[in-house]
Amino acid sequence: MFAQFELFSVSPSDTLKYNWNNPRKYHTSRLTTEKPVIDGILDDECWKTGNWSGDFTQWIPREGAKPSQPTELKILYDNKNIYIAIRAFDSVPEQINRRAGRRDEFSGDVVGVNFDSYHDHRTGFEFNITAAGQKVDLLLSNPMRADFNWNAVWLAKTALEDSVMDC
Repeated sequence: MFAQFELFSVSPSDTLKYNWNNPRKYHTSRLTTEKPVIDGILDDECWKTGNWSGDFTQWIPREGAKPSQPTELKILYDNKNIYIAIRAFDSVPEQINRRAGRRDEFSGDVVGVNFDSYHDHRTGFEFNITAAGQKVDLLLSNPMRADFNWNAVWLAKTALEDSVMDC
């Protein structure tokens, strides 16, 4: 699944159990080419720049465990936006769950990012997208209280390519 996000926040961060003394490093690249088309297909020239980040851990069903399938993340930015691409691999692509749902409803396979823009390790903005393309955004506080009524303005699309869900 390829997920492609266009976000209007800053400073990525995990909001769950996280080792703040040994922070995870993400590769970011300043966008110098045309901005990407938000269509879930990562063939724009800008996605060829920078490095993919990986080596992530599970949240569900076993928080902190090694994932059964690899996932990659790329972050690009310009003066106005942050662009995030996620490549979620699946060795059995026909089992990718693309169940349709409503906005802010976790249904099917989901990928997403959290932003700790205040860098207080307690609050954040979370942006998720399902394999079917439903957006789930929430405002996080204290640190696991979620406000699903918060609806940010952002763009996201997904696409399937062989054994990969691109977002």
